Amino acid sequence: MKIYKALNTEYLHNKVFHMNSIILKLDNGTIFVCNKFNHPHKYNLELIVWLPHEKKWFRTYAKNQYTEMMWDYYRKHKPKTSYDFKKYENMMKHSRKHKSGGSGIRLKKENYYARKTFTDYECSNNPLHDFRRYYN
Repeated sequence: MKIYKALNTEYLHNKVFHMNSIILKLDNGTIFVCNKFNHPHKYNLELIVWLPHEKKWFRTYAKNQYTEMMWDYYRKHKPKTSYDFKKYENMMKHSRKHKSGGSGIRLKKENYYARKTFTDYECSNNPLHDFRRYYN
């Protein structure tokens, strides 16, 4: 018996299984695959099963010793999804003052197309602070 998580797209007997699917292979050739663990543990687990003597895939729902092993493996290798908003907020901080509504001057009132254009000025002392520099 072998149980593992698909780290990439997995092809088993001409069927595609996506990343993070839990795959349980038994010694007699039967394969159980599940990738839907987004429901409470008390409900049956949706499985895609390969039967080697029939050479067919079929979908079923089960709650037995094999599904318990798959639940335990999923819980043990569950991807961590804790997002810290402050962390991303700090990453987006900028070194210059954000523009407010009073900046710029109106250009050429007599020109129809340029009537509503404004000049825009950078607020930082370092004019190229947005561009990466390479030194040789």
